[in-house]
Amino acid sequence: MSVVLLSTDLLIFSILIIAIAFFSVMLFAFRLKGEELIYEKISKYHHIMVYEEGSIRTLRLGSGHDDGKQSRIDLNDPDYLLLEYTRLIFAALFVNDKPFKVLIIGLGGGALPRAISRYIPDAQIDVVDIDPDVVEVAERFFMFTPGKLIKIHIGDGRSFIQNRAHDTSGKRYDMVILDAFNSNSIPVHLITKEFLKEVIQVLDTKGVVAANVLIDNRLFHSMLKTYRRVFKRCYLFMGGIAQNAVFISPAPDAPDIVKKGIEERAHALQELYHFSFSMLSVARQFRPRYAPKISAKILTDIKDS
Repeated sequence: MSVVLLSTDLLIFSILIIAIAFFSVMLFAFRLKGEELIYEKISKYHHIMVYEEGSIRTLRLGSGHDDGKQSRIDLNDPDYLLLEYTRLIFAALFVNDKPFKVLIIGLGGGALPRAISRYIPDAQIDVVDIDPDVVEVAERFFMFTPGKLIKIHIGDGRSFIQNRAHDTSGKRYDMVILDAFNSNSIPVHLITKEFLKEVIQVLDTKGVVAANVLIDNRLFHSMLKTYRRVFKRCYLFMGGIAQNAVFISPAPDAPDIVKKGIEERAHALQELYHFSFSMLSVARQFRPRYAPKISAKILTDIKDS
């Protein structure tokens, strides 16, 4: 009799273990399927993927699901900037709080031009992206709409800046945003000292440059040193959630950003623009003492320099 009971208990225990294992596998599979791939295309420049989970859509440009998020939108609240770096970009307003001529290199899902247009309705925005398929995806999946004040230019960002530098109309930008990525890296011709000197040529003397960079990039310290060599000033706003940071580089006649008083400036900007995010949180991510490694090299167009 005891042998029969032992066998029954063993059977029940075995069934229980199998059930737990099956449930764990199904739960893991469910988590993997949390984001559904709703669009995919290999363009001339990118492997474009759009994922959706509930009301959240994510744009990735790369080789798979683990690639970084180039853009993200909540369809139920499309104006809120979900990605931290897009909020940090607005630290540029600590330098120039009324940018009416804006240049953005790199469209992604169009979150930045859409947000700037919302908060500064009179801003004239030029957006440059090398990939027309990315522009199509931004319009189709991410609620981005070009218009009279938001103009899209298809082409290489550096070539656009070089052409604009020689434009006799004399148009200069109050703000230049550098946000061009190829998968998880910035194209190398958009991080050199020669390129940054070209950016200065299209920047108003009281303007500001804001650049999205990756903290874990092996060239991060070299990029910071290069920005400081060219612009003389480059302030760092460090991401706390993702591996992004934002460089803020004022033009020669633009004011400094100083730790003392930055929170008061954040409150003033919040009152002026009524952001849906906290400018105070942006201010608190300012890292005034951050310095590049001594061993970091200045980045140039010339290889091995």
